[in-house]
Amino acid sequence: KQSAGVLYDGAKAGQSPYLSMIATTARDAYHGGDLLRKQTAEFTNKAAYAPNGFAQQLALAARLIGSSAGAKIVFVSIGSFDTHAGQRAQQDRLLGYLGDGLLAFYTDLAAHGLADKVLTMTFSEFGRRVAGNASAGTDHGTAAPMFILGGRVKGGIYGDHPSLTDLDHGDLKFATDFRAVYATVIEKWLGRDPSDVLGGAYPTLAFV
Repeated sequence: KQSAGVLYDGAKAGQSPYLSMIATTARDAYHGGDLLRKQTAEFTNKAAYAPNGFAQQLALAARLIGSSAGAKIVFVSIGSFDTHAGQRAQQDRLLGYLGDGLLAFYTDLAAHGLADKVLTMTFSEFGRRVAGNASAGTDHGTAAPMFILGGRVKGGIYGDHPSLTDLDHGDLKFATDFRAVYATVIEKWLGRDPSDVLGGAYPTLAFV
C-alpha cells in the first residue's frame, strides 16, 4: 500500500501522460486486489493444503471460484519440469506436489458442492524425449500427456499409448492433437466456438 501511495502521489496534473497511465493502472490493480481479498474472505477452505506454492495457488483458486468473485477461468502453474539433469528425484517431488495439490483442491470443491462444476486441464509448453541424457535427465520433446479432471469428466485414456521405440527423430509420435483437447474444453465446457481461439476446426473428444 505504501509503494502504491508513493506512485499515486507522483502522478501530478500536467505531468507525463505515461506516468498518469501507469498510476491509473496501479490504482485500478490496487482496488481490484482489495475487492478480491474481501470477496475471497467469504469462502472457507475445507481441505488441508500443503504449504508449497502450487497448493496455495489451488487454495486461492477454490476461493476465487466459490466466493462472490465468481471466477470462470483460473490459471495456476508449477514449474521446474525442465529436467535436463536429475530427473527422477525432481519429477518424484513435482508430481507429488501436483497430485497432493489437486487432491486437496477437489476435496475442497466437493465439500462445497462444487466438484461437478469445475473442470481442470493440465498443459505444458513442451514434453520430454524418450532417451535419457548423460546427466540422468531428458531433453526437450514434442509430445506430452494432458490430464483432465472434474466431477463430470468421463474418465479414461483418450488416444493410443505412444510407442517408446517407433519415434520421430527421438520424439514420441503423438496420437491426439492438443488443440483437439482445447477445442473440447472450449466448446463443450465453456460453450464457445473454439475456431475463434484456435484458428481452425478441430475434432472434439468424449471426455465431457
